[in-house]
Amino acid sequence: MVKSIFSNICDRPSCHSCHFRKQYRVSDFTIWDCFNVGRFSKELDNDKGATRVLVHTKKGREIFNAIKDDFSYVEIAPEAAVAGAKEMKESVAPNEKRESFFKDANRMSGEELFNKYFPETFKVKAEHCIRLTCYKLGIYSVAKKLYVRLTHKY
Repeated sequence: MVKSIFSNICDRPSCHSCHFRKQYRVSDFTIWDCFNVGRFSKELDNDKGATRVLVHTKKGREIFNAIKDDFSYVEIAPEAAVAGAKEMKESVAPNEKRESFFKDANRMSGEELFNKYFPETFKVKAEHCIRLTCYKLGIYSVAKKLYVRLTHKY
């Protein structure tokens, strides 16, 4: 399922011209993945996942203050949180296979659908094996940082 999300194949059409792609919003919070948490905190860069939170309102701050003792966090400047996060300011590009994906979703089983659009190729299996091996060897975060430096992809 994650592959379908990151390929933009199952996005709503409104996501392709989103009016909310900006730092300052009327919501109490903006919450999104922090793939590059190592830029902000070595302690939180533990391969367990991290989330960025922008608090926009007084109510949002009150809620955050009420729950902040239940998780680990590092407070950073809002500008640092959004720096380099193109998902905050750029709408996603439409996937040209979206229409056929949804047609197929109505007539295929989930397994057939995902085998058609996201087949388990040798490359996919090799990448999975490399990630798992790096994780088991305790070098996943180092390998991830090296990959980001070499490819400029997060």
